Amino acid sequence: MSTDRPNIAFDALLTALQNEGFSLSPGDYIEFAAVFDKFTGSRDELKFYLAPILCRNREDQQKFYEIYDLYATPSEKWRPDPQPNVHPFLTQRSINWSMRRALRLYYACLFMATIFVTIQRIHWRHHKKDPSAVTTPIPDTAFTVHSDAATPSQKMVVRSLKPIHERSPEEKSILTPAGPEVEMENRVHSTAFAWLFMFGTASLFLSVSFFPLRRSRSTPHVDIDKLRGDSGPLDIPFRPKDHLINDLPIITKIARDLAQPIPTDHYRLEINATIRESINTGGLLTPVYSNIQRRPEWLVLIDKSTPLKANLYRHLCQTIARYGLPVDYYYHDGDDNYFAEGSKLALNGYQLRQRHSDARTIDFDNFEIPDPLATAFHFGYTVPFAAIPDIRKFLGDEDLFQWLCAIATYPTVRWETVLAIGAAVLKARNVSHKLNFISLLRLFRLEWLHSPSGSIPDHIRLPLLKALGVAEELAARQAILSLLRESDDILTAGNITFEEKMQQVYTQSFILFAHDTRRNRSFEADARKFMSVWDRSRATDLATYLYLSNPERQWDTPIRSAEDPARAANADRFINELLALKVVANPRIRAMFRGLAVTFFFLLLLLFLFKDSIQPTAFNGSLGLVDRDYPTGDITVNIPVTECLKKIVPGHYLRVTLRNYDNNLYSQLFDLDGKDTLKAGFTGITMAGKDTGITAIRVILNKTLTVDCPEKRYFNSYSLVVRGEDCDTHLPNVTPANEPPINPNAIRQ
Repeated sequence: MSTDRPNIAFDALLTALQNEGFSLSPGDYIEFAAVFDKFTGSRDELKFYLAPILCRNREDQQKFYEIYDLYATPSEKWRPDPQPNVHPFLTQRSINWSMRRALRLYYACLFMATIFVTIQRIHWRHHKKDPSAVTTPIPDTAFTVHSDAATPSQKMVVRSLKPIHERSPEEKSILTPAGPEVEMENRVHSTAFAWLFMFGTASLFLSVSFFPLRRSRSTPHVDIDKLRGDSGPLDIPFRPKDHLINDLPIITKIARDLAQPIPTDHYRLEINATIRESINTGGLLTPVYSNIQRRPEWLVLIDKSTPLKANLYRHLCQTIARYGLPVDYYYHDGDDNYFAEGSKLALNGYQLRQRHSDARTIDFDNFEIPDPLATAFHFGYTVPFAAIPDIRKFLGDEDLFQWLCAIATYPTVRWETVLAIGAAVLKARNVSHKLNFISLLRLFRLEWLHSPSGSIPDHIRLPLLKALGVAEELAARQAILSLLRESDDILTAGNITFEEKMQQVYTQSFILFAHDTRRNRSFEADARKFMSVWDRSRATDLATYLYLSNPERQWDTPIRSAEDPARAANADRFINELLALKVVANPRIRAMFRGLAVTFFFLLLLLFLFKDSIQPTAFNGSLGLVDRDYPTGDITVNIPVTECLKKIVPGHYLRVTLRNYDNNLYSQLFDLDGKDTLKAGFTGITMAGKDTGITAIRVILNKTLTVDCPEKRYFNSYSLVVRGEDCDTHLPNVTPANEPPINPNAIRQ
């Protein structure tokens, strides 16, 4: 890389360009920098390399040169960069672009952090210790109970506690297991799950193209074999293209042969021959007469029901007329009406014969063709071949076959489009001389090219598009765009023809842009209009839409992946990838995020599938991915209503509170009247994280009498018997008046 830089105020130049209406994208800055760093020519030459990056037409190019000359010194060629460590494009706009990229990264990190904090907060709330209930308390009357009307359990949080009075080691109330033990289970650790899920989701978010592709509603399921082309021809005016047809030497010979004089019914006296003959007869006058010959006139009748052949025969008439042959041609229909070129006045057969009584007639459709033409060209017959192999064999020339396939890029068959597309395709194949009368006559022998609808049936057109080469297709679509632009000054918005034309402009622009988004950037605006309706409107040009949809890339199209231009893609994938590039511009980074997303979710799946095998390993002991813990379950406490229990309860209401190992409280209120046994069922008891050396549960009666279970393990059911010295305990009175509303389903016997 050269250490010298052109003496150009690029900062001011780029600002001026943007102020003059030029749209500078981040990619433009990069291309400017690449050209600036590697270019070694003069200042005046540099602008010719920078202009194509931004300019779309000749006006933009001229404006760019004028602005460039204002911000480059006229005399100096090179000078050392005073700050070699500072890139000339580290301008405020590039800094703003870097800030936007930093903001994207910031939002991605914020998204991941939000997921992590949310999961950690849920985990913390699930396992947090109640700071007001860390000791064995005797609850005071100042407490708060949280009630849920939909479940029989009520959760209360004690605010102020006072210690329990010391009890003697004599016989006292007992809480014993009465049901099966709750077994511990292997499960993915919540932290490991949170991290894997968070990183997998974030990677998936940063790789939008990983999402499944939308199925276009513009390409419905149809039977290709039953398609019969579009509804009708596009009535878009085109300029004449006859000048693209190459003249053949044989036509010159035909014109000379047709111009040979022919004898008439009139005679004249030949003076010189009469004198010679009289001398030979000894002076006896012997007149000699000769037939008068004249140059023939030709009347050509052309059937206008087949527009392609009509234009071909018209071109032949105009060509031989240029060689001095007097030719008049008329178009005729099935009602014996004849029209001259450009005239709307209809002549009948009698009037035509009166006007051209001495002319000789050529009628291609009725096989009235003179020998020079009939011998040189075989007129009249057509072939119905529809299968691609049969068509290729009939033409016998791959150049003509590619020309025919390229005609299918336009929805209708027009004389001008056939010539323009043929000129572009044959030029791309370096055989421009094949655009001549013989080639056209051979193409027009195909019967389906003359469909009354003016279009190729879709069941033939779609296979033709599939057989078309990429280079030939690009050349053809460029030619179609040039044709359509010729009517910009003729057609105006507000009519159907203009809308049909613009639809074709958008379609051709999209295909060219999708082939190479960098070189064909000038088509981007029209291409995006095509993409905006791809999923919203039904295809009017059905064959093209089916061709571009290209499910599973069954055939080759010019469309390339927006991420990897070397890989083919269909329209749906290209559009989705192009939209995804707005999130992360670098395709390699996006591919990396795709791999990361798959990896994280795959690891998460493995943890769930093989948690029993992973849990006892030393690897898991170090990382803590899978732990063995109690599940959340239900506990039932059976309390016999004994005389001891009735004695210590001042009223006839008893509040039973279950406290688990981490001080979570579950409470219910019971009415003792008429009950022999109370069955308190508590649901959703948290057992996760319990140490085997910690007391499993304890039961508190009326917030005062606490009974511990000596068993450290968890069970589904317990039995509580109030006895011994606890019979002398006086519990506080509990009534529904000073308690939260009671769920009737919570009182069970």
